[in-house]
Amino acid sequence: MGDCLWGTPGVRALKKSFPNAGIDLLIRPEWEGIYFDNPHIRTVISYSPQWYHQLALLPRLMGMRYDQVLIFHANKDIRRLLPRLRYARILAHQNLPGLLDEQILKFSQTTHPILRRMALLEKTGVESDGVQMDIFLNDKDNAEVISFLEQNQMKSKEFVYLNVGASLPHKRWPSDRMTSLAKLILENTSLGIILGGGPEDAQTIEEIENQINKERVTHAHHRSLRANCALIDQARLMITTDTGPMHIAFATKVPTIALFGPTRPSDSGPCQIDPQLCQALQSTAMDTLDHAPTDQSNFFDSITVEMVWEKVNQLLA
Repeated sequence: MGDCLWGTPGVRALKKSFPNAGIDLLIRPEWEGIYFDNPHIRTVISYSPQWYHQLALLPRLMGMRYDQVLIFHANKDIRRLLPRLRYARILAHQNLPGLLDEQILKFSQTTHPILRRMALLEKTGVESDGVQMDIFLNDKDNAEVISFLEQNQMKSKEFVYLNVGASLPHKRWPSDRMTSLAKLILENTSLGIILGGGPEDAQTIEEIENQINKERVTHAHHRSLRANCALIDQARLMITTDTGPMHIAFATKVPTIALFGPTRPSDSGPCQIDPQLCQALQSTAMDTLDHAPTDQSNFFDSITVEMVWEKVNQLLA
């Protein structure tokens, strides 16, 4: 999710520099919602990692010829498609099978992923248009989310979105701390709480709900990606670890408290975002580590409820 959103400033800059260019986006189907109604995209082409699905896609790809292929992000499953693409030039910032060294842009120091994509575009003559990520919500999206809030006795900008989930277990802030923080918000503010996450987080969210006053609380683990984007857009404040919904909050300019345990803000966090819109808390766990082992679960030990509550008060003020 984050990788897809990191590409939106580059897509905008590309279209602004070359307004007559047709930009096609090759993307996994689960992330298509991020690019719905994006005015800079000509066509969204959905692909799957399974070889038999890719085989069905080949005639369509082979029927096109591109001036440029820019690989903003790809997993190894893309290796079957790359030899079938017809293009004058290809550039990537990852070491991918089948690409030559001169087709891969190298970085000598830590560079934010948004800026890595922009560096690719600069090689093609594109001028930067800033690093703000884009999500384009339409009237239907906005009407649906207002209806959802009304059904749950909530109003726009009068709730905190607590993102419980993360892509990997060791990237989640402990649920008992999330519960304690939710209680502080309910006891000391008039704001409601929406507990967010994916379907796999339903049990954890239910456990948190059972321990707090449910009068101003609801959950959103059942909503689609697109519907969740619209819901986050309506939040007064977002509290999350380093995961996809954090980037949605950045894109929709919702004030965000971002908790980094096994990752670092410089690698995947806010990129040139106003401190009034984002406060990051970095765990001490990564002070002596280059990479976080996924079998450990204590990365957030140094980020306490009191530390996050202090940031909540700062941003709400």
